[in-house]
Amino acid sequence: MKYSDSTDPAALPTSREQAALSWALKWMIVGTRGFLWVITLASATLLFYKSVTTDPGVNTNTASKVEDLVYGNAWKPLINRLLVPVTARVLIFPLPKEVRERWSVQLMEMPLVQHAFQSPHWNDKFVLEYTVVLGLMYICFIGFLLAIRWLFVTVFVAHPLVADMAPLLCLFLLRPLMWPTTYPYDFATLLFSTLLMISMARGAWRGYALVFLLATLNKETSIVFILFFIYYFRFAMPMRRPLYYRLIAWQMTCWGAVKVITSILYQNNGGENFWAIKNWSGHNPEVFMSYFPMSTFGAYLILIAACIYQWKSKPLLFRQLFLWLMWILIPLHICIAWIDELRSFYDAIPAAVILMAHSLSAWTGNPLPQADYWGRLPVCADAP
Repeated sequence: MKYSDSTDPAALPTSREQAALSWALKWMIVGTRGFLWVITLASATLLFYKSVTTDPGVNTNTASKVEDLVYGNAWKPLINRLLVPVTARVLIFPLPKEVRERWSVQLMEMPLVQHAFQSPHWNDKFVLEYTVVLGLMYICFIGFLLAIRWLFVTVFVAHPLVADMAPLLCLFLLRPLMWPTTYPYDFATLLFSTLLMISMARGAWRGYALVFLLATLNKETSIVFILFFIYYFRFAMPMRRPLYYRLIAWQMTCWGAVKVITSILYQNNGGENFWAIKNWSGHNPEVFMSYFPMSTFGAYLILIAACIYQWKSKPLLFRQLFLWLMWILIPLHICIAWIDELRSFYDAIPAAVILMAHSLSAWTGNPLPQADYWGRLPVCADAP
């Protein structure tokens, strides 16, 4: 029997049918992406609300209550992390007293605000200060999720729908790390760490310089990026020497100036800049002798497994970033933090997300191809 290689033209879709199918597919993807972002933003808002109110709560550490941070009365070293509270104070200061009082009364009439102020250690006399600080924290949190997507599309070549899943992955990673308290600078740390990594990957050095200054004003752990920058862009991915030395000088000047200024401004505040003796004479031995939360242990294992899977095929910049941040943050964490306080590793979260995204794609059998970003290519030696 003889078979024809030709296809009946009547069986082929018409141009109108093809256009309709293309239109339906396009809007199905748009709808799916929209639904995914609704889920992400709703989950982020719920997580944010719980993290700042009761689980664990923004005032769990009474040495750094919101009103004390805003008005410069908190303990060291928490008072040195001044970007968010000082920004809130600058925004509130120009308001006339009667306006502040009227707005405070109106805010306390809102059911959501009334519910929030049932949280431990919240003082409704400073409702306006709390509202502004929490508003800045929420902006930083949502900005962090958007920045994570930007970082993802900088490093990987992927469909927009896949890139939209990166912020949701972040939320799953963050939840077990939010303990034992939430500080006003936490979400800004996540945002600025992500923006610093984006700037390094894209070779956007003016943006990097600005973000580094903001990151240092927010928290002194920005010094880990100085150490990484000195190593990576000298040995692993060399860049032009004049630019290299200018950027090192800028970072060291910013960090040193902020430390000197905050030390002078808050020299009479209570507390200590290093709490190692206090932590290892109280909380940390109790953790080892009495309990170690399974959620903490599980978070460690999941993070390590997901980050090291197919290690050599992962993006070099983010492998090195993750290793350097861990090598620096783990000793600092052991020395000056609660041993089960995983929020100490927020600076490394963006690099961990990139490594985990690569692992997840490899597990599915469809590894994500890397984009030709600036920090990956040897041409960075000649970049402006």
